Amino acid sequence: MDKEGFLFVIMDYDFGKEDDPLGEVRIPCDELIKMLGNDGKEDTLDIRPPTRWLGKRVAGSITIRVDHADRHDRKSHKKPSPEEFWKSPDKEKLQSELDKIDRKIYAIDRIITAKKSSARTLGKSAKLNSIPEKLLESAKLLESAKLLASAELLESAKLKDEDNLSILVEIISCHDLIKSDIFGGSDPYVVAHFGKEIYHKTKYIRKTLNPTYSKKYNNTFVFNGTKKELIDQKGFLFVIMDYDFGKEDDPLGEVRISGEDLIDMLGNDDEKLKIRPPTQFVGEKEAGFITIRADHADRQDRKKHGKASNEEFWGSRKTLEILC
Repeated sequence: MDKEGFLFVIMDYDFGKEDDPLGEVRIPCDELIKMLGNDGKEDTLDIRPPTRWLGKRVAGSITIRVDHADRHDRKSHKKPSPEEFWKSPDKEKLQSELDKIDRKIYAIDRIITAKKSSARTLGKSAKLNSIPEKLLESAKLLESAKLLASAELLESAKLKDEDNLSILVEIISCHDLIKSDIFGGSDPYVVAHFGKEIYHKTKYIRKTLNPTYSKKYNNTFVFNGTKKELIDQKGFLFVIMDYDFGKEDDPLGEVRISGEDLIDMLGNDDEKLKIRPPTQFVGEKEAGFITIRADHADRQDRKKHGKASNEEFWGSRKTLEILC
């Protein structure tokens, strides 16, 4: 998208002959960015009439909504692309170079395989001399270039300390929890601690050691902050508690997900983690498992599950992706 932005042309479909233009609207790039994340509000714009309609100043209006595209939007409305939250031009260039190197390595591998195959019929001595030295040297150089390009690609994908993150965290379920109540059950809920703060708490589910949480049980929250904040606070500590009516609730175990691990979980499959038993359960080695999902949060996620914050795009302006 250049500085001129997008030109929207309204056309009249005519069966069997050329379609007629009814008017057009141009939205410059800077105006399009201003429309982003505007609390779901739509913008109504005047349509400029086509030149053949002399004397007509306005040709109606068009209503458009613009928002940040998340992973699911890109999958539904855009050509297939790697499922990443964003992809910078530098990363695209590096990936392109890596693909070229892979194709060259594949071609050389085929030549070497063919040479070895033909050499088998000529004996061992011929086999040793059948592959040109330059070809082997080229293969080694290409492998080195591939390693270097891969390292650069990984480096370009790394988040900087000051980069903003907006992370959607879903507490999916727990399994095989410790029996806390006298009659062999528990009423478990999960508390997410961020530093010294209780950041989020689910509702409890009665009499189960295998709770499955959902939106009904307040299982989702959004973290907004920088990578440095997340790393410095050592990520999130998830404490599984047993609700006891009229007395103090008992801990059933805990799991810490570091900031680095939480970032690695983004956009991947659900993570099943082993729960560490609390100190009062002496001798208990197993305290069950908890399943958690982490993904990039969009504006709607922040509105539903996040604390009040200004609706800016959490990420690089240079790598902005827009859904129209």
